[in-house]
Amino acid sequence: MGMFMKSDQACGVCLSAALVLGLMAPFSPAAATQLRANYTAYYLRLPVGTGVLTIDIEEDRYEARLSGEVSGAASLASGFSFEMQSRGKYQNGQLAPEKYIYTSRAAKDVRNLQMSFKSSSVTDVTMEPPLPDLGRRVPISTEHRQNVVDPLSALVAAMTSTHPKPVTACGEALRIHGGNIRADVSTSFLQMQATQTAAYRGPASLCSVRYNPVAGHIADASYVKFMRDNQQIRVSSVPTRGPFEVLVHASVPLQMGTVRIELTEARIDGVVVDLKR
Repeated sequence: MGMFMKSDQACGVCLSAALVLGLMAPFSPAAATQLRANYTAYYLRLPVGTGVLTIDIEEDRYEARLSGEVSGAASLASGFSFEMQSRGKYQNGQLAPEKYIYTSRAAKDVRNLQMSFKSSSVTDVTMEPPLPDLGRRVPISTEHRQNVVDPLSALVAAMTSTHPKPVTACGEALRIHGGNIRADVSTSFLQMQATQTAAYRGPASLCSVRYNPVAGHIADASYVKFMRDNQQIRVSSVPTRGPFEVLVHASVPLQMGTVRIELTEARIDGVVVDLKR
């Protein structure tokens, strides 16, 4: 996953975090409510990182934060960490993002990105430092900035809804703008499958995920082609006692090896959710 990768690869796969970390659930935001979910990432069967997702919804507003960092022996090699923040309006199950902030740190390399929205379109993007290889990237046009959501708002949209939950939580198609990356992300239901992690044991909805880069990427980069052609990204999710459906397991094949992400704890309004069945 992008939360445990460096630089440009992280930017692209962080968009997948928006689809890999959550799926749709019924929700009527009559009062303030919060979801906090903790995750551990594994690579080559070794723990290599941790992530924390927090979503707050109060009346017609939402705020979300997703952070992750490399840990254990892997931190000696990369020392990568990131944080996403997003906020906006939430009305009738529809999100209207207003502000998105992304910060990453890798050794001495610190990157900051801020993006503003109005009427589902990007109005302003600032990035420090600027990308050094803009000439190699597919240009992001004005059309690419329209009818989009940022990666974290896409996650919030996927995890909340005022509508009744469908037979499957999959089947969504999202137009995601990450400031320097524009991509389409889609999911499709595969089957119900027995799943077991440190925080969950029981049946879960298994879905496949497809990532299609549209603009902002380096067209001839091998990892871009790999992720575009990757048909083996999988996510498993379960409903909770509250308004959200929570990711319990994700598998993301990379060019070398596979990253697995597992839920370690979920809290709704500060109370630990018992997901073991």
